[in-house]
Amino acid sequence: MIKKYQIRRSIMSKIIQLFISFFKIGLVSIGGGYVIIPMIEKEIIYKHNWIDSSTFANIVGIAAVTPGPISLNTATFVGNKMFGIFGGMVSTAGVVLPSFIITLFISGFYFKNSDQLIQKTIFYVLKPLIVGMIFIAALNLSVPAFIHLNKSVDYVSVILFIFSFLLLLKTKINPILIIFISASLSLLINSIIWLL
Repeated sequence: MIKKYQIRRSIMSKIIQLFISFFKIGLVSIGGGYVIIPMIEKEIIYKHNWIDSSTFANIVGIAAVTPGPISLNTATFVGNKMFGIFGGMVSTAGVVLPSFIITLFISGFYFKNSDQLIQKTIFYVLKPLIVGMIFIAALNLSVPAFIHLNKSVDYVSVILFIFSFLLLLKTKINPILIIFISASLSLLINSIIWLL
């Protein structure tokens, strides 16, 4: 009986910590989307060691092709990976609640004072910071995406990345179609390699 109580208490403690962690991430994440990925990575991999970097890269990949904001999807998938559907709901609530509360307060102030110099200066300063954080997220995700756990390079992923990047750069093809083409090619090539 005491052991069951201790297990329940331990699980509840981890669920509360999950909520607090994602609440903190939601509170300080300016720019959303890919900007939030390094924060989630630092919190769940390096601070709490809840999942490994390879699993995290897979979660971000799935979150990127799933409808909805990538930051929200990543939070949901991480929570789900840890504690099932309830964990997904807890982490989602944690990451969304700060934005919801802050938006309620700021929206009234912003529309009353939209021509103020301070507001324009803040947005001017934040733009390069957001670009920098997106760049860091891309660098952090590239290592587990291109290198296997045994430290060998995944040449299929590297080639498909270059192919997709060039398509985005040189053509006007919809990015969703490029994701679909790259995913299909990856499945086809890896199936052929696996069969050989």
